[in-house]
Amino acid sequence: MQYQPQLRPDQIEALYHLKVELQRPMTKLAREAVDHFLERMKRKQEQAYRAGTTLSDWLEYEKEMAEASAAAKQNADLEEINAPF
Repeated sequence: MQYQPQLRPDQIEALYHLKVELQRPMTKLAREAVDHFLERMKRKQEQAYRAGTTLSDWLEYEKEMAEASAAAKQNADLEEINAPF
């Protein structure tokens, strides 16, 4: 039995609009998106290997760093707003 992934309705609708605009088959667009995702994960896996960790741990680390960066930016914005003239 072949694996048949389920796409959300919003994903199907977005693919359809791209299909119409780009005049390309939806299957080709979906395949390109999966290829792009797999290539990105391969690069992240290589980064994790160089850092001596697993892909799962590396992705968690990246998520934490992004959250910390967003929090730092928000704090900087608040300090700027509350700064005396």
